[in-house]
Amino acid sequence: MIGTCNDCKKTAYLIELSSTALCKDCLEKPKTTKPSHYYKLEGRTPVPVATFEEWSAWRVSNYVQVALTLTQAAVVSTVFLGLNQRLSADKPTLVFETLVSSDKGSQTYRYATWDKAIKGHCKQVSKLLATQSP
Repeated sequence: MIGTCNDCKKTAYLIELSSTALCKDCLEKPKTTKPSHYYKLEGRTPVPVATFEEWSAWRVSNYVQVALTLTQAAVVSTVFLGLNQRLSADKPTLVFETLVSSDKGSQTYRYATWDKAIKGHCKQVSKLLATQSP
């Protein structure tokens, strides 16, 4: 059958699938997979899990506080969220979060890895300490 490909929108010979029609080129091109939305930690490494149920079962007994610092001016808390905050397939997942809370408000910073989360936490603590008077 000749028609318009549902993927690339070109007019071509189509292969009909259950709910769509694709040209030969689109049918044969590699599929990009959407990154997982749910992650658990194995050691310090985020590992994707397939379902909310699997993530939820892991999460019930695994609250992960990466770092916590209390200063005179603020609280800096870094945790493993386990939920990908960026769903773009071409960029790293963001599953760690640092929250800086003070009487002036709060700021959030997100990271892809444990090591980057620790570095980000330390950077925020250093910034706070540099602004405090002795």
